[in-house]
Amino acid sequence: MPPARLPHNETERLAALLSCSVLDTPAEAGFDDLTLLACHVCDAPIALISLLDESRQWFKSKIGVDVSQTPRDHAFCAYAILQDEPLVIPDASADTRTRDSLLVTGPTHIRYYAGVPLIVDNGIALGTLCVMDTRQREVSAEQLELLKALARQAASQLRLRQTASALDEARRHAQSANQAKSAFLAHMSHELRTPLTSILGYADLLDANPANLEENAHFTEIISRNANHLLGIINDILDLSKIEAGMMALETMPIDPMYVLTEALGLAEARARGKSMPISVIFESSTPTEITTDPLRLRQVLLNLLSNAIKFTDSGAITISVSAKPANQTICLTVSDTGVGMSEAQVAVIRRFEAFRQADSSTTRRFGGTGLGLRITHTLVHMLGGELTVDSEEGQGSRFTIILPCVSAANEHAWRTAEEAESQLADLMHRHMPRSTAAQSQRQLEGVRILLAEDSPDSQRLITLHLKQAGASVVTANNGDQAIRHVAEDHQFDLVLMDVDMPVLDGLKATRRLRAQGFGPPIIFLSAHAFSDSRQQGLKAGGSEYLTKPIDAKKLIDTCQQLVGSHVQPA
Repeated sequence: MPPARLPHNETERLAALLSCSVLDTPAEAGFDDLTLLACHVCDAPIALISLLDESRQWFKSKIGVDVSQTPRDHAFCAYAILQDEPLVIPDASADTRTRDSLLVTGPTHIRYYAGVPLIVDNGIALGTLCVMDTRQREVSAEQLELLKALARQAASQLRLRQTASALDEARRHAQSANQAKSAFLAHMSHELRTPLTSILGYADLLDANPANLEENAHFTEIISRNANHLLGIINDILDLSKIEAGMMALETMPIDPMYVLTEALGLAEARARGKSMPISVIFESSTPTEITTDPLRLRQVLLNLLSNAIKFTDSGAITISVSAKPANQTICLTVSDTGVGMSEAQVAVIRRFEAFRQADSSTTRRFGGTGLGLRITHTLVHMLGGELTVDSEEGQGSRFTIILPCVSAANEHAWRTAEEAESQLADLMHRHMPRSTAAQSQRQLEGVRILLAEDSPDSQRLITLHLKQAGASVVTANNGDQAIRHVAEDHQFDLVLMDVDMPVLDGLKATRRLRAQGFGPPIIFLSAHAFSDSRQQGLKAGGSEYLTKPIDAKKLIDTCQQLVGSHVQPA
């Protein structure tokens, strides 16, 4: 028997058949009733509901045969599923498609066949409802119509199985998602409550012991460290939500990667000092002086990897290796540590870079963390057009490598040698060392008059204190309406700090009105909304800059100084 050709949609057909979850299942009355009716309607001794997978035809229901399946190459139904209308073969021994079949030449001695394809959605035929006889014969048009009606009922049963299977799969996914969500919420509750406990507890101790200056300095250091940890968790959650929503935007520009490396290294060294852990940089080859990337996100990626290396290393050192391959235009940055390392199974988990997943539960218990950092890092590296790889050996440490594209200029000045890179990094790190206390205490805003619109009394008091320590004089407003009235009464403000969310009149509307009235000095928005579209809304409303809360005092003072210095008063 020549094998029937495969249907044009065979891949989709097999997927649809599997989605029914019906193959190799026990007999069911709903299908058996249909084959029984088919025998009676067509006065035939054999009736089958036959389903064809890759290699066989399997009978979901059968009357008149003992076997439950046959090879697909000998199946009449393999021809029937190639058409929409019933396939009728009055004499199988005379038909070129079937005359050599074992069903014809063997003891079954089939002569007559009538099969109706079981068609589900998108015209896909999963098999047939067929009747067979051992003698040559015909069926009437009425019998054939009734057979088609029964086939439609069989197809409906299969569609119901598809729906039930899909619902069951959706239920399993929902249960898995709920379990993941519950585990995440429980873990996040721990991660958030731990620093909050320290912040609230040591704040109470400060209040109870106002005169103990030495001990209080230690308390404030603990409060600051835990507050920054809490802020890092919140930023990770916000970043992940932007990534999952497809809202993470990049701002690519030509930059010198050395400056980004210096910034990340400066921030990481402050954390590494607490463990007396050195961070060294090795330049293994010449490096490009310019690549096109998002410097903020590249710094975030490097800092995430360095922070992980510090967290998982109790002793030893951390190394950043920098190399480049001009031939394929890539730059590689590898962060290596001598920490706890990971087993092969743990590395396999990490290489999936899934959210909320660390190497195993013991990692979470011992080192803490949300499990979001590597997921964010991996996504950012891919958004930058690069690749993130990981290698590790248990007890020996881990190595995370970022491979990024770089486009060099055609001349030799586009690359610096390893010796030049080492010298430049040393110079940059020296320039980025923290300024002395005397330099930090300079009154940068001496004589500057600032209007602060902020509805939170605590925030208003805190920001006012920072501004006055920098030499500014400050007038406060509790909402946008008060801010507009203050400006109308006093036109001598050099700068306005405007909270976005305020009662009566919010900061965006107040700023639009001030600009419409001709108010020219800089307006800096202060907001807890950290998304890029919020910043764009603020700038579009007439803001000169947009700073997110919690406010970094140094950045606030520096920004005020820069904007006041660059603003030219109208003649």
